[in-house]
Amino acid sequence: MHMKHRTRTNIRLALRRKKVLARIMVNYIKLMQKKLVLRQADIAITFDCQLGCKHCSISMLKKEKQVLSLEQVNKVIWQLKKLGVTNINFTGGEPLLKQDVYDMIKFAHSQQMFTSILSNGFMLTDDNVRKLKKSGIDMLIVSIDSADAESHDDNRGKDSFNRVIKGISYAKAHKMEVMIDAVITPDNISDGDIKKQIKLAKELGVLIQLNVPCAVGKWAGKDEKLLSKDDQKYFRELLKEDGVRTDRFSNYLSTKCPAAVERIFITAYGDVLPCPFIHISFGNFLKEPLGKIWKRMLNSGMFSNNTELCLAGEDREFIEKHIKPTYDSGEHPYKYDEDQQ
Repeated sequence: MHMKHRTRTNIRLALRRKKVLARIMVNYIKLMQKKLVLRQADIAITFDCQLGCKHCSISMLKKEKQVLSLEQVNKVIWQLKKLGVTNINFTGGEPLLKQDVYDMIKFAHSQQMFTSILSNGFMLTDDNVRKLKKSGIDMLIVSIDSADAESHDDNRGKDSFNRVIKGISYAKAHKMEVMIDAVITPDNISDGDIKKQIKLAKELGVLIQLNVPCAVGKWAGKDEKLLSKDDQKYFRELLKEDGVRTDRFSNYLSTKCPAAVERIFITAYGDVLPCPFIHISFGNFLKEPLGKIWKRMLNSGMFSNNTELCLAGEDREFIEKHIKPTYDSGEHPYKYDEDQQ
């Protein structure tokens, strides 16, 4: 059943952008020819944020240096297109703090990309939602930590729950695709809140994407935040419900972890990481071609045996071998060294 609703949603979203669909079909042909193609890139356009989430994953990545300019973001979007990318997700920090985010979205849209933005919802006024719509955004993704306003605000900041709910209502009024981004944790499984978040999404008429917790950023070293095997089974049961998704549901040919193979993360300073939760940089696109960096990532051997377990949040062997050494590396992200492998 979950395969049916996953496929149905993917087709519905793809049909909204016929030119993007054509590019997706070309990628499937390349895959049948045993060629690798990237599917999605998450681009952090700023690490600034007006909230203070207790589980913030990028807290260690923020530096006092210049973030990517509009010209540089457009340059990497062009390089990503050459590597097959059909989905650009603008993230942060809070991407709406960047005034030129709308121009970035417009450019990505013009390059036949399915565009999404991940926001904390604090700045989702009707005016900003209108500007997102006009810029060509295909999906608005908003973070919610609890179906209970007080619990959500306790984790993020005062009145953030009411603002995100209002933002969703504005987006729905403008007929935009909306998806809630939630983290499934041992705590919200045991207290039933994750089920309430799914119920909230259905009441609002939006999709909900469940992410597994990762012990990075402010949760670095907190293994108790990770899902147990029983939690993982429950997580996969929830994915069978209509309207409930996880990032792997957009994969081309499997539901294996897409890190490095189908999806990459670009920091606000140009570093290229396998995903937002694996803080290992394989290079910086400002210094060398993106294609060369991606090839280095694939040739590292770290991503040759991806399974349906999230590498950063569920694969305990990967976490011990590759995630935990980054905690005390002295630099964030940790720089991958081919000579030391």
